[in-house]
Amino acid sequence: MTDPTRVHGGYDGELRVLPPEVSAALAAGVDTNPVGAERLREYWTTGEGGRRIRWGTEGAFTRCTRLLREYMPAPGQAEGYCNLLTKRATGSYAGEGKSSAPGPL
Repeated sequence: MTDPTRVHGGYDGELRVLPPEVSAALAAGVDTNPVGAERLREYWTTGEGGRRIRWGTEGAFTRCTRLLREYMPAPGQAEGYCNLLTKRATGSYAGEGKSSAPGPL
């Protein structure tokens, strides 16, 4: 049986066994395509995706997660990536600096 960490679905839907060094890099969280990753970050922060999200306005994080869930269906994946995008686009993480405590009476 093939090690499931070494199987990758290509754009054509065919499953391929990845070379061990690529599989190990992916498992370690290494960015195997830094140019493509940066292009995606730019798209979702300052490009067309960022304009759809409207960073810095009310509901931006929710808009981001709704848009990215289509591409990141694993639970919590879109939320985590949107939190990183929020930091990149606005300078602070989602909800950072907001207190849930009531104000002075």
